[in-house]
Amino acid sequence: AAAAAAAALEWQGDAQQQGDVQKAVVRIACLGDSNTTGCGLKDDAYPEQLQRQLNARSQTGQVSYEVRNFGRSGATAAAGETHYAGTKQFRSALSYSADCYVVMLGTNDAWHKGGEPDRVATYLRALIDDLRPIMRLMAPWPAPRPPSIVLVLPPGGCK
Repeated sequence: AAAAAAAALEWQGDAQQQGDVQKAVVRIACLGDSNTTGCGLKDDAYPEQLQRQLNARSQTGQVSYEVRNFGRSGATAAAGETHYAGTKQFRSALSYSADCYVVMLGTNDAWHKGGEPDRVATYLRALIDDLRPIMRLMAPWPAPRPPSIVLVLPPGGCK
């Protein structure tokens, strides 16, 4: 979440440099599995925490943040029945037209029976390749630069 916050704060800096009198809204889409949905956490999933942190850090009041949770419990980076790219949450995230896409996937690939932890990087690259054409369709961006993609290592991902 810290990397996502840093990327979002860069957007704040870009908006301030443009000197827009109009209030800028930085849209952040959080994609992932139950770590993203916050399974069992009620309103304390990391996207909600990120929303609160960014609002607290917004210095000028000219930039606001809209963080949306597009998590799907049980989703995997790997192709198959639970492949995140095949979910309605992924399609909704794409249509959201975010300024920043935060992707945290891989836990289910690594920890579940039949998972392929050594292939997570390959699957994440494929997911990013699925995001890129949508990002190109969004061009020219109304924002100062094209959308960012932030990959977040899931909890327990560094054994």
